[in-house]
Amino acid sequence: MTPVETIINNVDLAKAQQRVLVLDPLRGLAALCVVWFHFVGAGHFSGTGIFGEWLTASGKYAWAGVEIFFVISGFVLPYALSKNGYRLRHYFTFLWKRLMRLEPPYLASIAIILIIEAISPLIPGFHGAAFKFELPRLLSHLGYLSSFLNYEWYNIVYWTLAIELQFYLLIALLFPLVAHKRAGVRLAVVVALLLLSLCSKEDYLLLKYLPFFSLGVITFQYYTNLLSTRAWYFWLVVTAFFCFVTLGFAASIFAIAATLAIAAVKALGGHVEFKNRVWLFLSWTGTLSYSLYLLHVPVGGRVMNLGARFVSGTLGQVFILAMALLLSFIAAWLLHRLVEKPSQAWSARIKFRDLRLPIPDVNKKSEAA
Repeated sequence: MTPVETIINNVDLAKAQQRVLVLDPLRGLAALCVVWFHFVGAGHFSGTGIFGEWLTASGKYAWAGVEIFFVISGFVLPYALSKNGYRLRHYFTFLWKRLMRLEPPYLASIAIILIIEAISPLIPGFHGAAFKFELPRLLSHLGYLSSFLNYEWYNIVYWTLAIELQFYLLIALLFPLVAHKRAGVRLAVVVALLLLSLCSKEDYLLLKYLPFFSLGVITFQYYTNLLSTRAWYFWLVVTAFFCFVTLGFAASIFAIAATLAIAAVKALGGHVEFKNRVWLFLSWTGTLSYSLYLLHVPVGGRVMNLGARFVSGTLGQVFILAMALLLSFIAAWLLHRLVEKPSQAWSARIKFRDLRLPIPDVNKKSEAA
């Protein structure tokens, strides 16, 4: 086996991230932010005193953890494609690889939600609507088309998965230009993405979120020496401005902080790792982040809603919050262990089989802007 064959057959998305060890803690932080928003920022503690009001305020802007995920995807997808020797002819292989990685946990979470919705009316004191299975609604989820077809998502976080899928479809087409040897071509793509973000304000379309993905893209270019440090700072400011225009201050601050954290890794020699408990907890949470993201609303959110009916007072609500967090993590760990890890292994077995062309060294100095 030639060295090129060895590289292609042994490098997958997970391995491509090993030198950027900040990504898992960032994912963990992003997932915790979204969980915190849904559990405390959505008003569960309103009217429970000063402490409850403080808790509610602490989660008011935590929804912006979603934008951290967008920045990470904007960075790690082109980074992984570059490490895998991706070419445009690998487009459908790439999509199949991503679907094999993400679909099994997603489909499992839908099944879990349907089971919970079917069982919930049997609980004494249930006040929600009766369970009603709608096949068209289910089918709309299989293609991430619920928003387009005016069906309600089974899980309020699923809309972000639809946005991510739209980005996968786009980045696999644009990658040859994003990593082009000519700086003018690379930056023209970034400019086009930023301008496209002004063309639509629809929540279910990728367009308005393109500046957040673009923060990751320019950081990929910087990280692989396709963009000079000075140029990266310039485009960081420009892209951040578009982030502010499309989604406002809070989302922009979260996204910029994540971008700076990823970029800082380059200055620290390609990796960063700490041994304190917070870092280790965030890293561990990062490994569960996808499963936690999928299940915290149907599991933990249901605990919060049920607890509000049977428990009163701040201490009681805090206990319910702790139980919601605990059960969400347990459910996420089980989903990760039983479904997500196997799907990661299945995805890793899918390779870009065209070995005729050498892999470009993206770390080699190019025509940096």
